[in-house]
Amino acid sequence: MTLTHARAALLGRALLFAALLLALLGGTVARSHAADSGDAAPLTSFRATATTVWGQGLFVVGDLAELGAWDPAKAVPLSTDAGTYPLWTGTAPLPPDTAVQYKYLKKNPDGTVIWEGGDNRTGVTPPTGAPTFTDTWQETAPPCLSYSSDWRYTFVTNACAQPYSVQLTYVSGTSSPCRYTEPGDVVTFAGYGTNGNYVTQLRLC
Repeated sequence: MTLTHARAALLGRALLFAALLLALLGGTVARSHAADSGDAAPLTSFRATATTVWGQGLFVVGDLAELGAWDPAKAVPLSTDAGTYPLWTGTAPLPPDTAVQYKYLKKNPDGTVIWEGGDNRTGVTPPTGAPTFTDTWQETAPPCLSYSSDWRYTFVTNACAQPYSVQLTYVSGTSSPCRYTEPGDVVTFAGYGTNGNYVTQLRLC
């Protein structure tokens, strides 16, 4: 074999090795990208019904970092439009199979924050798939609204100076219809019944 032939053979082997190396690296990168996309957390949807005044925005915030870790400045914004209002929607990439606590808040144009009433909302994301949390804004009833309950009836008294629409929530998780009350009114709802379905909350609606 001549020197020229030997050099050509060496060059051919080097080119073959380089091609094999590039193919191997390309496959590794492709698998890496596939793993990255497969590890992405699914988007959890939030759907909240809430009325707002001009300039207010609705947000969701919670205990997970993806929901701002209870920091209103990092809350996830929701959106609405003329065709869907008062329904607000948005998404956040929450990890699967994870318990979450969250609440909704309104931000005014001047930056002040209004938190919804009631206890923290709770939920669990499923092991697979993208969940949807559907809620209604909770208003806190003022102290001048009160209720008393027996097994047949629950009576809500409006001792306020203004009218309110009120609603009851029961142990079963169900809610009563909204009832409009004028100052001095006493309105009647269902009682806790023989199964002990007690009232857990009086709220505005």
